[in-house]
Amino acid sequence: MTVTWSETQPAGNADKDWRCCNMSSDGSKMLAGVYGGRLYLYSGGSWSETQPAGDANKNWRCCNMSSDGSKMLAGADGGRLYLYSGGSWSETQPAGDANKYWNATAMSSDGSKMLAGVNGGRLYLYSGGSWSETQPAGDANKNWRCCNMSSDGSKMLAGVNGGRLYLYSGGSWSETQPAGNANKYWYATAMSSDGSKMLAGVYGGRLYLYSGGSWSETQPAGNENKNWYATAMSSDGSKMLAGVYGGRLYLGYYPLDGTLRWTELTGGMQMLSGGMRG
Repeated sequence: MTVTWSETQPAGNADKDWRCCNMSSDGSKMLAGVYGGRLYLYSGGSWSETQPAGDANKNWRCCNMSSDGSKMLAGADGGRLYLYSGGSWSETQPAGDANKYWNATAMSSDGSKMLAGVNGGRLYLYSGGSWSETQPAGDANKNWRCCNMSSDGSKMLAGVNGGRLYLYSGGSWSETQPAGNANKYWYATAMSSDGSKMLAGVYGGRLYLYSGGSWSETQPAGNENKNWYATAMSSDGSKMLAGVYGGRLYLGYYPLDGTLRWTELTGGMQMLSGGMRG
């Protein structure tokens, strides 16, 4: 079965530097952010601007949404972190009043837990109604670039640009480093709802899949390194999406023989069942 893409362009006909997007479980609500522009919400069949904290453009870099779309989290590069709950936006700023380079966010299905990472700073966890620092591997600042969370928030994955990949499970963080001991430019992560499967992409490197308790390289379309920039995974982990900066988009899926297969997306694509978690 195939589907077709159509342009859905908020706020006029101009090109924009779209930097983040997210979607409710049923797809009825969507959130999208422009770097150097505005934040837009799709609800009730149409797009509208949803702009926290005044009328100024912001460098929106990351955003998330709860399963029902009632809660949203959005972070600005060189700015603040904002939470949408109870029908309105409010600033939710961990660790002081200074602007931060918010680069990565994640949210549990019900929105009760959130993870947020600063480029050149710390990793913060929202749980039990407040933020606290959750810093793997020492006290140094890190260039947090990507993060994900299982549906219940019990598992988390976070990647450092020019560093390591870290997994939170069983109440603590540990390094989970595929393919040798070298630092890598971790740019994209994805996780299934229960956290049993994960996908991680290296900018200028390879794509790695965690399944059955271990990591393995899963490389679409040849043996050369690629600039993996974005990844997503269905709730059950049976389907994956991976995008290359300056390259192509690939769909991974498991046919009946249980072997992961990748296909390049050019125009139409197979129907994706289940929500994609990016």
